[in-house]
Amino acid sequence: MMRCLLLAALMLFAGIEPVLAVGYPAIAATNSNGNAATTTQTVNLPSGISAGDLLIFAIGLHNISPSITTPTGWTLLQNSESGTSGQNLATYYKIATGSEGASVSVTTVNAASNAISWRISAGTFDAAVAPAVGSPQYSSTTTPQAPALTPSWAVSSTLWIAMVTCPGGAVSAYPASFTLNQIDSSAQGGLATPRLGAAARDDTVTTETPGTFTCSATGNDVAYLVGIKPAAARGGVINIPILGM
Repeated sequence: MMRCLLLAALMLFAGIEPVLAVGYPAIAATNSNGNAATTTQTVNLPSGISAGDLLIFAIGLHNISPSITTPTGWTLLQNSESGTSGQNLATYYKIATGSEGASVSVTTVNAASNAISWRISAGTFDAAVAPAVGSPQYSSTTTPQAPALTPSWAVSSTLWIAMVTCPGGAVSAYPASFTLNQIDSSAQGGLATPRLGAAARDDTVTTETPGTFTCSATGNDVAYLVGIKPAAARGGVINIPILGM
């Protein structure tokens, strides 16, 4: 009892606040859609957007000379093109203002596309730290795999999102343990159009190494991993029971 009182007194004297446990960034909503060949791609955004939410969207398209203009107000995370095959996977993010509307327009070369978007709830992620993104993996297989990712932050309650393009066929299976928000965006078909797959998981590790996706057809795939840092820990109040009083 005396030890607890001493600890509390020392913390108050030093101005130290205890740290509360931190939860994982929370995916509140997702959306997906496809576009027939066009130079103005429409990406449908998740519902319920509020100021302070983290918005992310990924778009996969096919063109030998891919060109994507970053939409106003958004920041590019990764734009990867699979060699001369023209399979392109680009990912963008922004902190929502609440006035985004139901979709965002993306200017590209003339191409068909599929897209996925996510909304991560305000207060569950660290808005001062940009999402981390890993190197892309290019392959021609039915089991593409995103490379491992080690974010700049220390071990934390990180939200991980793995994504892949699967040209010529839908995503039929997702990396082991990536059981959250499994999405196959195959609205726009066709042999050349990359289907887009993604799945998420919560994990407290320094480095995340996802398993393989499964595509229903062999093609020139692109895969990579995104990590989102949880909200900074907050100070709390210690309540110490005083027995006998």
